[in-house]
Amino acid sequence: MKVLTRIIFLVVFLIVGSAAYSQIPRYISYQGMVEQSGQPLNGTRNAQLTLYADSNGTVNLFQMYSPITFTKGVFEIKIGPIPTGFDFTKPLYLGVSIEGGAELLPRTLLTTSPYSFYAEKSGYADTASRAGTADVLSTNSPDRLPSGAVVIFTDSGSHPGYTYTGSHVTVATESWSKGAVMPVGQYIMTSSVVNGKIYVIGGDRGSSNNYNQIYDPTTNTWTTGAVVPAGLYSMTASVVNRKIYVIGGSGGIYNNNQIYDPATNLWTTGARLPVEQYAMTSSVVNGKIYVIGGARLNSNNNQIYDPSTNTWTIGAVLPVAQVAMTASVVNGKIYVIGGALGNKNDNQIYDPSTNTWTTGAELPVVKSSMTASLVNGKIYIMGGFGGLDNENQIYDPATNRWTTGAMLPVAEVNMTAAVVNGKIYVMGGDYGSHDYNQIYTPAFELYYFIKN
Repeated sequence: MKVLTRIIFLVVFLIVGSAAYSQIPRYISYQGMVEQSGQPLNGTRNAQLTLYADSNGTVNLFQMYSPITFTKGVFEIKIGPIPTGFDFTKPLYLGVSIEGGAELLPRTLLTTSPYSFYAEKSGYADTASRAGTADVLSTNSPDRLPSGAVVIFTDSGSHPGYTYTGSHVTVATESWSKGAVMPVGQYIMTSSVVNGKIYVIGGDRGSSNNYNQIYDPTTNTWTTGAVVPAGLYSMTASVVNRKIYVIGGSGGIYNNNQIYDPATNLWTTGARLPVEQYAMTSSVVNGKIYVIGGARLNSNNNQIYDPSTNTWTIGAVLPVAQVAMTASVVNGKIYVIGGALGNKNDNQIYDPSTNTWTTGAELPVVKSSMTASLVNGKIYIMGGFGGLDNENQIYDPATNRWTTGAMLPVAEVNMTAAVVNGKIYVMGGDYGSHDYNQIYTPAFELYYFIKN
């Protein structure tokens, strides 16, 4: 059987037995997507679905087996019936395995709200299940719901066609905390997440720049992996099928394509970058890696790598050439924000499906050498040269609006950031001891609207 590479959570609903919202729900309606070798899965497969009390424990609270039908990767299933007395006031983690294979990681964190479950890393859904007497949809595009439906948005701003009820629920309170410091402080390095662990690779500090430092947020501990064969800094790193592709960089050969497999702790190489680069960005859409911009040659390049064929192609060039910027993927589009060239506050949006560029609202405080992290559909731009170096600027692509969050406790530039279970881990940087591990929990609230 081919390996199922990842599961993408879409939306979860509680389905209760009557109109009384206070009832314990009998079923959880779960919708998601599974990819196999980078392609959406189709057909019917046997699945095991398990509810846990934590993200890595072995004791299950509820388990069921059921055949699931996949259509272009998307599936929907009702989990239940849930036993009487089940405690929905505590966090639950959902584990899924297909055809007796290993559980797909990381598990999905579910937390309760009055009408529905919310799950971190949620995306879009176009169907709603019955919850009491109201239809509930947890998505930013609920256009298919009828008039009078209850709709959940993640902000209380203006949503044409919907009226805010004045009711909201706090899922997470904004805060900063500290994690175990990096064993070897670094800056202008990369970070990647595989199976809930953060791999901090390379950097421009210390006796060499081929470090592979691994942080486990669940235990707050660091270990090391096989060192990078060609040590670099100012490169990019992207994850496809649980392998880390470290591309380009300074300090050696500028067109390296070094591939790390955490499962085997081994490095291999892929086809080299056609145009040498460093201080660029990379993003993954549909299993392809988009390497954009850079400081070496032609700062508006858009080089596209397909790991499945080990080949490179070229996409539409960046309208405003940039270096030392950030990039994030939201709903299949790449948001290239900031940078050290030109206005330094550009928000350039690339759609790989049409190979075209558009623009979004500009960054309020110009930035370069900062980080970008995606949580709950919002992009968090932290630190960087420009302003106070500890700003926390938050962009919502759904509304094309910027807001601000709590500033970094320690101002930083040239650091790295990674997201695990909805928390942002900001590591290292050019200032101070270079080994900081600053952990940000974004504020998250659900706001209830009525469709007009």
